Amino acid sequence: MQESIYYDERPTIRAIVREKVDVMLKYLHTYSDPTVRFDVTTWSGRCTLTPLALAIEVPGYNFGTVLDVLVQGAHIDPNASYVIEDFHRGVRIHTNALTHLLARWNRWTYEIIREGVMKHLIAAGADATAPALYEVTPLREGGDIPPYELMLSSASGQSLMAFQMSQKLKVPTGFCFITDLIENHAQFTPADPPGLFVRYVLNNPNDTEWYLEKVMDFLCPLAATLEFNKIAGGLLAPGEQAHGDLLRIVQGFDPQTGMNILHLFVSMGQNLHSRYEIVERLRTLRDVYGLRLMTPTFEAKTRTVTMLAANFPLMKAAVAEVLEDELDQRHKALVVARGLSYMPALVVDEIGRHSGFLMEEARDLDNRLIHARRVQRPSDHPLPHVPAVRPSH
Repeated sequence: MQESIYYDERPTIRAIVREKVDVMLKYLHTYSDPTVRFDVTTWSGRCTLTPLALAIEVPGYNFGTVLDVLVQGAHIDPNASYVIEDFHRGVRIHTNALTHLLARWNRWTYEIIREGVMKHLIAAGADATAPALYEVTPLREGGDIPPYELMLSSASGQSLMAFQMSQKLKVPTGFCFITDLIENHAQFTPADPPGLFVRYVLNNPNDTEWYLEKVMDFLCPLAATLEFNKIAGGLLAPGEQAHGDLLRIVQGFDPQTGMNILHLFVSMGQNLHSRYEIVERLRTLRDVYGLRLMTPTFEAKTRTVTMLAANFPLMKAAVAEVLEDELDQRHKALVVARGLSYMPALVVDEIGRHSGFLMEEARDLDNRLIHARRVQRPSDHPLPHVPAVRPSH
């Protein structure tokens, strides 16, 4: 770990940076003062930080004990927002502890420390369900906001999961950060953009295969691993279909590529060595999240999954198997949907209670076909009269 340089070596600062808890206890009156700001130079350059912000900016292995002194001894609220003045970038950042941790991380500090900081913050009362807070303004009137800070600021208000998935962070987070938040009751929100899982994978071009594998383990854990791999991190129970913002995000298209997560899996999931596992995940994407192999990419309507899988024999075979199954299910669902109008209301309600995405689509398709027939009756659009042509003698 690279050593940081501190502009001010006052005992109150040094105690936090060096994680000297016994010394920190002598300065509780300073740390508890809401007006206190430390002027320091850290890995990120010269900035002013509150005591909690300083602890997050330069954490060590004993961050938990430092945080305990600040929260229990100095009565600092781990959910309270604070302002970071970053003189190196010329910006003022209004943020909170969890967002600060995700947005500003020293690449020379071990990832295991970052994981520990999140867990300690949540254990101390930091709210995993609160939206990300990262509002950036220039320090000087008329000053510019650097592109990276502007990007992060544009994601302020999203869920903490989306904040780290939608942005190309300088130091990306592992998927454990997302699952830890969900395990602490975090949910995706209407402010979160669609296609998040595609963007999360592609934001990490050097490790796309690893990130895709983590996304698929999250969304579609294999049946053999359900004992320790929860569906969507525990947002869904076995047999449950996705709904709400999770469904919207998974079904959504990434605006930059025009693909949803099914397209990305088909085009990049060639490293799996088991056709059975590919088929299982394709079926989970269909049955749990309503993703269809027949759906083309958004930008290029002619780019189908069969084209995306063309160069990967295992994926191509798996797609063919599931596509045949999907077409058969669609046919059966349509047959049932067309007979619903003749069934008692309670029977229709029971079928609807247990039907999946295919049945809903079939009913919608049948209604649209009936409507189209009514609108375009022959009597409404009479064909022009064409006189018979008599052969000449």
